[in-house]
Amino acid sequence: MEAVINSIISLILIVPLDNNEGLVTALCEKLSKTQPGDKRNSARLRLHNNLFHGIDERSTHRYIVFCSLLKLAGRVDLMNLVNPELDDVSRHTHTHTHTHTHHGDEHDCLDTILSRLFCEWISELG
Repeated sequence: MEAVINSIISLILIVPLDNNEGLVTALCEKLSKTQPGDKRNSARLRLHNNLFHGIDERSTHRYIVFCSLLKLAGRVDLMNLVNPELDDVSRHTHTHTHTHTHHGDEHDCLDTILSRLFCEWISELG
């Protein structure tokens, strides 16, 4: 199943950027529908990661995938598999905030990112 979805990701990535936001959002929503303990959670995370790294770095769609990736990882307790660097978070947020208005889900995503980075910083101190 993972190979099939990777093929779908490849097809989404060849669609012009201005036409694929709905496809990216729909795929993220489908991949995110899971529960803790589901054996496919790590595969879902890999698929999110593949989509994220396949999208052009300048695209605002990366922010959508980035937030979805973090929400999924947090919900299924796999945050240890996601390693957002502060510079990356800043770049994605900056790119997105200059082209879109904020919604509640985006604020939740930023909270997730900042909470995780703060927890890591505290654990490194102790």
